[in-house]
Amino acid sequence: MDLKARIGIAHTKVSPTPKKNEMQIEPIKIEPINLRARIERVRQRFDTQVAEALVERPDLSQAEIGRQFGISQNVIRRVKKQFNLSARKRGPKRGPRSGPRSPGRSADIRCSAFENAVAAGTQALHQADADLAALK
Repeated sequence: MDLKARIGIAHTKVSPTPKKNEMQIEPIKIEPINLRARIERVRQRFDTQVAEALVERPDLSQAEIGRQFGISQNVIRRVKKQFNLSARKRGPKRGPRSGPRSPGRSADIRCSAFENAVAAGTQALHQADADLAALK
């Protein structure tokens, strides 16, 4: 006795046309998945969540936000660059100062540099006017 006869399929025939009461199964049409575009959409959504956390939670450090999302500091830098987020202000906060405040030496240098530039520009304009008048 062979294997087909033992399991009962030795005399089974498959008819090429379905019978009246049989249900016909149609092939399923599967649309191709654009995996690259899908990964980009998911990454963009994730990057947006990280950027929102960076902006909305200034009390948390970037390392803590990285631990919450399970990402490295490099990913945080990439997200900051992608969304053009500036660096957070660090260090002691400036409070009201006591006493009058002087502008300081750097302000004097900037002011005198500006005045020199204006004077040089004015002098160049007067020279150009004189040259034009001499030509006439």
